[in-house]
Amino acid sequence: MKKVICNDFPKCGLHLLAKACELLGVPVHDKVHTPYSESAFDDDVTHLFIKRDPRDALISRIAFEGKVITPGGIISRFRQYEAWGVSFVDDMNQYYEWLSDPATYVIDFDVLLTDPKEIRRLADHLGAPYIQGAFELLPGDKCPTQTWMGKETYWKDHWTDDVQRVWSDEGGDQLLKDWGYA
Repeated sequence: MKKVICNDFPKCGLHLLAKACELLGVPVHDKVHTPYSESAFDDDVTHLFIKRDPRDALISRIAFEGKVITPGGIISRFRQYEAWGVSFVDDMNQYYEWLSDPATYVIDFDVLLTDPKEIRRLADHLGAPYIQGAFELLPGDKCPTQTWMGKETYWKDHWTDDVQRVWSDEGGDQLLKDWGYA
């Protein structure tokens, strides 16, 4: 069996994807946040990439950092996603090419959580039999991961007109199109 590497843009569901593999009896060799330009995976690797609505990833990051989610906080984090000053759009764009990489199996966070067929498709891709009950154990409250914060974070709960204006003006709408969420 090939080594399984799970990859994502931070806060898109890396630990959920790894949990799905392990619920299917497939060990995960590594969990990484590797931009496309830094990829150097061997042929003996099964590369899995999980994507998520960029707005949800942004909100999840703020919650993960233990910060109160406010319109100003969302705008600030969007404009400077990392300490070295890169915007959320610029940072997320470093991962974009994974979505069309022919050697990468891409899975959507929300589909994995809501459609029992998705974990079966993952099992088929990995060449693993489906283990009964695996889908039911995916939600965080039934089998938590190290990043589960006790409650799903959704952008719709925090988005305002001010946030949307900045999001649109500074490249967020194009990001949604590129990632398949527009």
